[in-house]
Amino acid sequence: GLVLSVGRGVVTSRELFDYLGAQFRDPAVPLPLRDLHDLSRVERFEAGSDDFRRVISGLQEDLPRFRDARLAIIAPMDHVYGMYRMFELLSEHASPVEELREQARAPEVRVFRQPDEAREWLLSAGGKVSAQAPHS
Repeated sequence: GLVLSVGRGVVTSRELFDYLGAQFRDPAVPLPLRDLHDLSRVERFEAGSDDFRRVISGLQEDLPRFRDARLAIIAPMDHVYGMYRMFELLSEHASPVEELREQARAPEVRVFRQPDEAREWLLSAGGKVSAQAPHS
């Protein structure tokens, strides 16, 4: 199924880490994970490249549940889009992710400016929509 989450206001790297960790550990979340993360209402994003590296490193223990996962991020504002593009690129080069990529089961993270493009990409891999509580 497809999980929809919405970020509002100020979003921190800690919130990102907590949110993704909860998704990967929650047995109620259908697998493979399809997550549409809408950040169109985020006013400010407080994180840098070191924060993203810590998030990716901290999620390594959850990689078995991360196989075949897709995370689509909607970020129409330039600064949020740029930060999440950095997250996309860093996640592609995490060593355990590269090992999964060799098995064609690596998680995929993509950043979009338009919601329709993000939904289309996620649904192209299959999935139904289910709701996730918004976070700020």
